[in-house]
Amino acid sequence: MGKFSALLFLVTGVFFAAYTFLYGSSYYPNIVPAAFLDSIAINLDWANFGTLSFPIQVDNFLVFQEFHSTPPGFTLNESYLFGGIVFLVAVSVLALASTFKKNTFPDFRCSLDYSLDPHQFQRLKYWITQLKHAANNLDYRDFFYR
Repeated sequence: MGKFSALLFLVTGVFFAAYTFLYGSSYYPNIVPAAFLDSIAINLDWANFGTLSFPIQVDNFLVFQEFHSTPPGFTLNESYLFGGIVFLVAVSVLALASTFKKNTFPDFRCSLDYSLDPHQFQRLKYWITQLKHAANNLDYRDFFYR
């Protein structure tokens, strides 16, 4: 089973890598330059008429450049393919889980009888009863209203 799952991962990885190499290059975000202008009024000279003085302003244009990333392309066929793969994997895992050996939960007390010596078993029983008494004496208000 271990070799099969490793081979399955390898084949799936090779498939997706080949698909990306052959068809997926146009779906990566493209970085495109974007330019915009901003004008700033600059004082070129002053015109003086007696006591009045007026600035002569000209527009100075600043060119800014930014880089924008365009969104990746979206195709419906790839979405359906990915959804189909996820569906097949989910159905396969559920079908495989139904073939597992069906064991009931073992009785914990019986397994302790055989795995512990009598002294250890008595100590464990003592601590379990102490925990039960502590749990019965807990007040939920101690936890919620602090």
